[in-house]
Amino acid sequence: MPPVSRPPTLLTDFDGVWTDPVREREAVRLAFETALREVSGWPRGRIEAVLARGRAELAAAPERHGWRIGSALTSFVDEDVFALPTALGHWMEASEDDDARELARLAAASAGTLSAFLDACYHETCARFREEVDHDLAPGAEGALHALMDGGAHVVFASNAPFEKLRDWLGHFGFAVADGERVGPGAAPLRAVGRAGKQELGARPEYLALGPRRIRVDRPRYRALLEREAPDLVVGDVVSLDLALPIALRRDGAAGAPRAVALALHDHTPAWARALVGAEVDATLTCPSELPDLLLRAREARPARGQASSPGSAQGCGASASQPSASDSPIE
Repeated sequence: MPPVSRPPTLLTDFDGVWTDPVREREAVRLAFETALREVSGWPRGRIEAVLARGRAELAAAPERHGWRIGSALTSFVDEDVFALPTALGHWMEASEDDDARELARLAAASAGTLSAFLDACYHETCARFREEVDHDLAPGAEGALHALMDGGAHVVFASNAPFEKLRDWLGHFGFAVADGERVGPGAAPLRAVGRAGKQELGARPEYLALGPRRIRVDRPRYRALLEREAPDLVVGDVVSLDLALPIALRRDGAAGAPRAVALALHDHTPAWARALVGAEVDATLTCPSELPDLLLRAREARPARGQASSPGSAQGCGASASQPSASDSPIE
C-alpha cells in the first residue's frame, strides 16, 4: 500500500465516473447499426430483427458475452455500456442464425476482418462525438476536482479514451492536465494516462472470482500503472476493467495495491457488481462530488467494507442510481 508521506492519490477511470456516458454510448450504437445497413444494403427492419435476437441472447447469458480480446472476455456486456456493439458483432459471427452470420460476413468483408469493422465503428464515432461536443462531464465534476486540488490531492485519470479527450474536456473548465505517460508521479497534481490499456490481457491467464464471475486479472499494462502510481483509492464503473486487478493486488498485499476501491453506480450497474459492496468493494458513489470525501476516508484509515456513500446526496448531482431492472440494462 502507498506510504502515508505521499500526497493523497486518486487513480480513477474517466468515462462513467466523471462523465455521463449515455449520449456517447447512443452515438456508438447508432453508428454500428448505420454501418451494418451500409455494408449489407438490407432494410432497417431486417437488421433490427437480427439485433433484437442478439440482444435477447446476450441478456440471457451476459457472463458469456462482452468485449473480447482474441477469444478471451476482458469485460462483460452487462457491466460495460460500450461493449454492446462488439458483443453483438461476435454473437453474429458465431450464431446459428443465418441472417446474423451473413451480416457478420458482410461486415468483415467491408473492413478486412470483423474486429476491424467493430473497431472502426467505435473509434470513428467517438472521434466525431468529441468534435461535436465540448464536454460531457457529469454534474459535480468541476467542483469535485477543485476540492481535490484545494485539498492537496493528486488525481491520475487512467482511461482507455485518448489523452486528448481528457485534456480537452477538463480544459473546458480551466484545468491543466499533464500527460501521465510523459510526466511522472508527483510532477503535476492532475495527470491523465490515455489509451491506458486496462483491457489488455497477458499471455498467461490469471483469474479472480468476484461473486458469480471469473475475471481476468493478468493485465500487465494496468498493473504497471498501478505499481507506478501507488494510489490510495481506485475508482471505476466497470468492475472487470477498473477494479478487479486492484482488488487482486490488495488480496495479495502486492505492490500497487490501493487502500480502498470504489464503484461508480449507474442504473445499468448489474446486481452481481453491486453485491460486491461489503465484500471486496469498499464504497459506492453516484456523483463525482463524493470523491473528495472518499479519498479522505481511504487516506486516513481503511474504510469499513460496505460503507457506501448515500446515493444522490452529493451536492450538484441529480437522481441516484436505482436498483437495476430489465429496462435499465444497456443490452435491452
